[in-house]
Amino acid sequence: MQANFQQQLQCLKKQSYEKNKHFFQYKDDLNKANELGWKGNKMALQNFCINQADKFMDLWNNNDEFRKEYVRCNERSTLWRLSTLDGRALGLGEVPPVIPGAVSGRAFVNHTMSGLTSKDRTQEEVAVAKAEKVLAAKVVEQKKFMQSAPTEREQSRN
Repeated sequence: MQANFQQQLQCLKKQSYEKNKHFFQYKDDLNKANELGWKGNKMALQNFCINQADKFMDLWNNNDEFRKEYVRCNERSTLWRLSTLDGRALGLGEVPPVIPGAVSGRAFVNHTMSGLTSKDRTQEEVAVAKAEKVLAAKVVEQKKFMQSAPTEREQSRN
């Protein structure tokens, strides 16, 4: 039983390392780029940056798992900056996608209710449900507004 537990633990540690190796490599590369910048070695810094871009593009083009994980982890940022997942401009009358919440209601409930009594939990659940309804209503309002708002082309005609 103990040996099986040890094997599972090692397997989980290995999975964790594999998931985080790109992050730690990024941190090491950032430190090296800063060091080259502080030294004023522009050619070495430029070559280092070109190599970094080549490595990233190689991962992006040849590793489906990396690409899917990268897109998943950067979805919120991409929507916030570009208003679309693919970076294109929105078409006429096209509604921008809704940026997903940072924490789902269920996760919020689980984290905040760990030390509460059952009466307090019920009150918290009601409060969370109301908050979710308000957020859903705001999203519906935003969609209606975006659909009913005149486009730039219509405004320029008037």
